[in-house]
Amino acid sequence: MLKRTYLRLVEMQEEQARQHLEEVRSIHNEMRGYKHDFHHHLQALKGQLEAGQVDRAIAYLEQLDRSLQTVDTLLKTGNVTVDAILSAKLAQARAAGIAALDTVYSDVNNEEGFLAEAMLIKKLGFDGKSVINPRQIEPLHRVFMPSEKDLNKARLIMAAIEEANARGSGVASLKGKMIDKPVVTRARRLLDLYEAGSKIDEVEEI
Repeated sequence: MLKRTYLRLVEMQEEQARQHLEEVRSIHNEMRGYKHDFHHHLQALKGQLEAGQVDRAIAYLEQLDRSLQTVDTLLKTGNVTVDAILSAKLAQARAAGIAALDTVYSDVNNEEGFLAEAMLIKKLGFDGKSVINPRQIEPLHRVFMPSEKDLNKARLIMAAIEEANARGSGVASLKGKMIDKPVVTRARRLLDLYEAGSKIDEVEEI
């Protein structure tokens, strides 16, 4: 009985490893494809500009920008395999509207280690972290609450979007830089996170 259970666990681990390997290969091929496509786009734009076809080049750039809005940024942990797997999982969670939460840190007496791990998973793009002790809630809250600098930037981005919408323009910019959809999405998520965190503070004060 124990032997069959062990063999079944080994089979499951092997299957998971195969799935992860396929994800890595898929993302690697996508990256190679993006590099090839980027070179092609540059050549196309160069030809249009050299021919004086400015309007056509602008339309080409707008189409390219819409396409790039669907491309997710690859994480950079220093380990290619980990980058690929985490990027794929986070992209799947975002697409499904699911919060990506890290697992628990079991050593409740090691606050320094807990904070280090929390800061790492925040940097990797996770939305939060599971806890197993009430003492972990407040420090985790501090880690994930946006800084005032980031909040101000997010507010400026959303204000620029509202201003562009008010004047009927589909183009918004901030300090001379165009604001694209991924930037707006990140700004909105950050403000939502701050609002949710503020509500927690209100509950704790009651």
